[in-house]
Amino acid sequence: APFGTASGHAALGAEGPTIYAGEIEVDDSGKLIRWNNMSGTYKPSADDAHRALLPLDKFWRLVSEGVFEPPSTIWARSRSA
Repeated sequence: APFGTASGHAALGAEGPTIYAGEIEVDDSGKLIRWNNMSGTYKPSADDAHRALLPLDKFWRLVSEGVFEPPSTIWARSRSA
């Protein structure tokens, strides 16, 4: 499925406890391209992205339905705060 169209989280987690949810995009070799906090049921906060144990420099924060904020914007804003 295209990035930004989350589906299948409950099945992947076997409906058990969830630490974080979202989508990941990988290239043909399985290398992580980017990931986000887009989830149809569990609404994880971008502030908790570190819990996913994935590289934060590849995290795209969900701003609103189908709209994502790229990593450079997120971390530049947090450094200036």
